[in-house]
Amino acid sequence: ILYELLTGRPPFEGETAVDTLQRVVHSLPRSPRAVAPGVPRDLDTICMKCLEKSPAKRYPTADALAADLRAHLDGRTIVARPARSWE
Repeated sequence: ILYELLTGRPPFEGETAVDTLQRVVHSLPRSPRAVAPGVPRDLDTICMKCLEKSPAKRYPTADALAADLRAHLDGRTIVARPARSWE
């Protein structure tokens, strides 16, 4: 939902429901900033962390996500970090 709010489109779209589900499982979404360049870097990072394939790389709780969103809104440093190119 956050991705769609930031970009105006879902992170994965296919021609059929099955195609969309295959993309969810096997593809990485384009970063929100690549789709909508006006998206702030921190929101892009937060959003992409939410969409990580590995649950261990996502926020451990909704409270952790909310804390990063609050930090962004307050102009403080967020906990999430962008994935490195080698990842």
